[in-house]
Amino acid sequence: EKVVPEKKTPVSITLSKKKIWFFRLISLLLLPVLFFGILEAGLRYFHYGFPPSAIIKYQLGDKEVYCHNYKFGWRFFPHSISRHFDGFVFDTEKSPGTYRIFVLGASAAAGVPAPAYNFGHILEVMLDELYPDMDFEVLTVAMPAVNSHVVLEVTKDCARHQPDLFIVYLGNNEIVGPYGPGTVFTPLSPSLPVIRANIAFKSMRTGQLVEQVVQSIKPRGATPKQWGGLEMFLNNQVRYDDPSLEITYDHFEQNLRDICQTGLNSGASVIVSNVCSNLRGCSPFASLHRSDLTETQKQTWQDIYEEGVSIQKEGQFEQAIAKYLDAEKIDDVFADLQFRLGQCYWGIGDYQKAKERYIKAREYDALRFRADNQINEVIGRVAENRQEDRLYYIDSIAAIESESPHNVPGEELFFEHVHLKFKGNYILAKTLLPVVQKNLPPAHRKTETRIPSESEVAKSIGYTDYEEVVYLNLVLESFLKQPPFTNQLNNEQTVATAKQVIDQKLLNLKRTGLNHCLMQHKAAVQKRPDDWNMRFQYAAFLNSGMHDIKAEEVELRKVIKICPYYSAYLNLGINLHHQAKIKESLSVLNYLLELNPNSLEAYVELASIYRQRREYDVEIDYLLKALTLEPEGLISIHLDLANAYDNIGNTDEAIQVLYRAIKLFPEAETANAHLLLAYLLYNRNNYQEALQEIQCAFKIDPSLKNNPAHNTFLQNLQK
Repeated sequence: EKVVPEKKTPVSITLSKKKIWFFRLISLLLLPVLFFGILEAGLRYFHYGFPPSAIIKYQLGDKEVYCHNYKFGWRFFPHSISRHFDGFVFDTEKSPGTYRIFVLGASAAAGVPAPAYNFGHILEVMLDELYPDMDFEVLTVAMPAVNSHVVLEVTKDCARHQPDLFIVYLGNNEIVGPYGPGTVFTPLSPSLPVIRANIAFKSMRTGQLVEQVVQSIKPRGATPKQWGGLEMFLNNQVRYDDPSLEITYDHFEQNLRDICQTGLNSGASVIVSNVCSNLRGCSPFASLHRSDLTETQKQTWQDIYEEGVSIQKEGQFEQAIAKYLDAEKIDDVFADLQFRLGQCYWGIGDYQKAKERYIKAREYDALRFRADNQINEVIGRVAENRQEDRLYYIDSIAAIESESPHNVPGEELFFEHVHLKFKGNYILAKTLLPVVQKNLPPAHRKTETRIPSESEVAKSIGYTDYEEVVYLNLVLESFLKQPPFTNQLNNEQTVATAKQVIDQKLLNLKRTGLNHCLMQHKAAVQKRPDDWNMRFQYAAFLNSGMHDIKAEEVELRKVIKICPYYSAYLNLGINLHHQAKIKESLSVLNYLLELNPNSLEAYVELASIYRQRREYDVEIDYLLKALTLEPEGLISIHLDLANAYDNIGNTDEAIQVLYRAIKLFPEAETANAHLLLAYLLYNRNNYQEALQEIQCAFKIDPSLKNNPAHNTFLQNLQK
C-alpha cells in the first residue's frame, strides 16, 4: 500500500515578516552600539584621549591626592587655546573635622588677575582665624572664559568628593562662553538637551576622536588657533534685543537650577550670589544703533551727539544732557550715549540718574562681557527664599554698591570691567561669611564674632604694596592697553589714571623699601606654612622683588610638594636654567609638559636651553611646537627659529621664516627681523635686498645705528 506523506501546515507569512523586521531592528540598534563599544574600549586601552573630569587623582610624593585636571577645558575649547583651573588640591580621604567648600564660577570667581587673592582664599583665611579648631578647605574650582554649561559639569565632579558647601558666583560669560550667541568657540544651539548630549559625547574617548577629526577638517579661521583675550570677540557683537539672548537666559536658568540641585543632592548647602560689575569706570565695549534707523535719522542723530560731546568736554554738563536727550529721542539704544549721559548726570551731582544711565549703557553694550539685569534676575529667581532647602542667596551687588561712591561701583573696587581688586574680593568674602557660619556644624557656630579687617587679612595672606603694583601694571599692559578696551570712549583717561596710580605707588614703595614687604611675606608663610598659594606669591616676590633666585628655588620646591601647580613648575624650570642646573631644569620642564601640553612658555624655555647647548635641531622642534600653540605669538620666537635654521645651514628656510614674521607682525615690532634678514640675504649674495632690509630696520628703530657692527655692515653694503 502506498503511503501518502502528511502535509505540514505552512508557517504564517505575516509572522515570518515580523520576525525578520524584529531581527533587522535589533541588528540596526545593536551593531552600532557594539561597534562604538569596541571602539571606545580600544581607545581607552591604547590610552587615547584625556580624562574628562575636572578633578583627577595625582601622586604627590608618597601620597595620593585629588587635584585640578589641566585638560578638562579640552571638552569645551580647541586644545591650543583651552583655559584651565589655576590650581587646587585636597586629600583623597576627608579627615574628621574638615569642612570642604567648593567655589564655582569663571574668571571673577577665580580672582583674575590675582588668583592667590580671590574671595575664596580670603574667606578661608577669615574662617581659619575665627575657628582655629576646624580645618577649612576652600577650593576654588573656577576657570576663565567658561559659563554655566561648563560649571554644571564641574559641579557634578565636585559633588562626588564629600562637599559641605558650594558657593556659586557665575554669570559674566553666559553670552560669550561656550554655546553662547557671542562665542567664538562652540556655537549656540536652541536645544539644551542637544548641548548636553554634545558635552557628554566629548567626555567619551570616541567623542574626543570625532572632535579631533572635525577640528582638523574645519576651514582655516573657523575657530581661533591661539588665545587672544577679549579681542577675539570683537566681531561677535550681540544686540540687546537679539532673540538668541532669550534662549541663553533660559539655558542659564536651567543650568543654574541643576547646579544648585546637584550640590543639594550631594548633601551640601549651596550659596548663590548675584554678579557685580564696574558701572562708572567701564564704558561700553561696543555700541550699535537701532536696527531700523534710516541713514537720514542716523546722520541727524550723529550731528546732535557730536554737539553734545563737544559741550561735555567743556564741562557744560546740563547743556550736554539736553543735547543727548534730543539724540535719545531718535535712538536711545546706542550704549555710548547712555554712558555719556551717566557721566553728565554725575557731573551735576544727580547720582541716582547717573547710575540708571550707567546701567543702561551696560545693558546696551553689544560686547556682553558683563552680567546684565536679566542674568541677575535669573539668579535671584533660582536662589531667593530657598533657605529651608539649604539654598541661600546673597546680594553681592548691594554689598559692593554700599562700599562705592554714591552706590555706583567704579575703579575703587574693580581692575577693569568685572574683576575685583583686593578690597572688592574682601567685601565679597565678608558678605559670604555670615551665611557660611550658619551652615557650620552646630557645635562650632558662634553668635558673635569679630570679622578680621581688610588690613588684617592682607597681612595674613601676604598681600603687600608690591603685589598691588604688580597686578595694577599687569592689568594696564594686558587689558587696558589691548582691544577691546582701547575702543572704549574713556580708555585714554583710564590708561592715564592707571599710570598715575602705579607711579605714585612705586614712589611710596621706594620710600618704604621692599624689606617691609619681605617681612610681611615671611610672617604670612610662617603662620600658614601649608598654604601653597602664599608660598608661590612669596617665591614670585623673591624673584622679581628681591632678585634672590636661590631663595626662590627653595620656596618653589615647597610649593610643588604641596600642590602640582603649573606656574610653580614653570618658574622652577626657568629658575634652575638661570642657575645653570640644566639637567634638573629639563626634567622639571618636561614634566610640566606632561601635566599641561599647552605650555607655550615651557616650549620656549626648553628651546633656549637647547640653543645654549647648540643642539639646534631640538631647539627647532620646540620652537615649532610653540608656534603651533600661538602662530602669531611673540616675534622673538620667529627670530629664534630663523637663527636656528641658519645655524643648521638651512638659510633659505630661515629667510622664509623672517618674511612671514614681517608680514605677520606690526611694523614697529619688526626692526630686528629686517636686520637679521639683511645679514642672511648678504650671505646669499643678495646685496641690494640686504641693503633695503637694513635701511628698513634703521628706519623702524634708529637706536640700532648705535651698534658699530651694524653701521660697518651698512657701509659695506653701500660700497
